[in-house]
Amino acid sequence: MVTACERVRDFDRAAQWCDRMLEFAARWHIRDLFAVCKAHYAAILVSRGTWHEAEDAFATAMREFAGSRPGMQ
Repeated sequence: MVTACERVRDFDRAAQWCDRMLEFAARWHIRDLFAVCKAHYAAILVSRGTWHEAEDAFATAMREFAGSRPGMQ
């Protein structure tokens, strides 16, 4: 859903889906999903021009990937 929203440039809806997926990933302790969601969310922030927040989100995604899937960093 997030990717579909990104492709049609519906970034508000993509951000809503990211929030839902982040909540789900945190609740069930799924680090891989959390990292992927954070990376998508960072891309959405870049498209909105919120560079500092995007950088923080990318850094969080990288830390999560380091612990769960180092090859995806």
